[in-house]
Amino acid sequence: MEQITLAINNDEVRGVVNLPASKSIANRLLVMNALAANVITINNLSQANDTRLLHSILGELSFNTTPTVEIDCRDAGTVMRFLTAFFAITEGKWMLKGTERMHQRPIGILVEKLKELGADIEYLHNEGYPPLLISGTQLKGGEIRIDAGISSQYISALMMIAPYLKNGLTLKLEGKITSKPYISLTAGLMQQCGVRAVFMGNVVTIPEGKYTSTKITVESDWSAASYWYAVAAVANRAEIKLNGLLPDSLQGDSVVARLMEEFGVTTAFTNNGVLIKNVGAVTNHFEYDFTDCPDLGPTFIALCGAMGIPARFYGLESLAIKESDRTAALATELKKVGVVFEQNGEYWQLIPDKEALNSSKTIEFDTYNDHRLAMALSVFSIVLSEIKINNPQVIIKSYPTFWDDFMQIMR
Repeated sequence: MEQITLAINNDEVRGVVNLPASKSIANRLLVMNALAANVITINNLSQANDTRLLHSILGELSFNTTPTVEIDCRDAGTVMRFLTAFFAITEGKWMLKGTERMHQRPIGILVEKLKELGADIEYLHNEGYPPLLISGTQLKGGEIRIDAGISSQYISALMMIAPYLKNGLTLKLEGKITSKPYISLTAGLMQQCGVRAVFMGNVVTIPEGKYTSTKITVESDWSAASYWYAVAAVANRAEIKLNGLLPDSLQGDSVVARLMEEFGVTTAFTNNGVLIKNVGAVTNHFEYDFTDCPDLGPTFIALCGAMGIPARFYGLESLAIKESDRTAALATELKKVGVVFEQNGEYWQLIPDKEALNSSKTIEFDTYNDHRLAMALSVFSIVLSEIKINNPQVIIKSYPTFWDDFMQIMR
């Protein structure tokens, strides 16, 4: 098993980080570009494994002449969901599969809605889960209702193919909408690519049409920035320049800049990014609803544990179907540093143990093949004498240079 050992003794952190490009933006643009026969120019494409995988799959389609094309989505949930919709309207036979964990992640809501539109999709093993066999065909549009409380990626997948459906598509979102900013992100990118996608209240309306030629530069990833905000919060003194972030970002995770003010970290926008500083003045209790930004959940959960701040976390339901069951995994790992993290009705409660943070023993964290857990837990290296992180290479999924950047900043 690969392992990285971190023993950070710095009480002052300074440096510049070139953040990775947003994979959320890149992945959407890749799908839209494929639907538009490659008329969209994408600059600063993310080097995240998920994006490289999607780029490779879409780039090789014209070279494949087998009767049934086998597509391995590996552990990339976004790739599986977006391609399920994409191949539903792409002529040919397509078999979509992934890792064992991917075959445990639900996709039934998306498949059933595609079937309502006329899609030909079969479950090859378990009902509601990959792998899938898809026979691509022309789909009719119209109006459908969809549960919006499980994953916004189902909605984004349907939105992106909507211009290519007869009569377009109207989506009526039912229940509490999870990751709402990601739906807005999809609509915003579609508008930049020539499609009048409108998201108002709980209704998404997209007319029949097509994506048009345009050039888009992918901005840096706010989710990746969150780990540096956490580092700045925990360090006694910190000043870190994060390149490529925009003040008017479409990314919902840009809310991290405001939330980190409670942890004593300020944000100043510069010409090409942000400058974050630790100015003290830390909250004695943290509470927030992460329904709109679940990917930030692990960052703040680990941060509260590392800073000894009691907290309540709402809106973490979708974390159970991510790369790992993130809430369960964090509960197990935080127990190693004396932190109680447990569900209490509609919220998760975090009770820290400040004495345990003074321990001189080495703590070994597991990562559950989950990139966000590896990066979130790294913050403990600043408050503990030494930590070891197992399977550290999982970060290549979204932020391949994270450990290089971490070592450089902590030097």
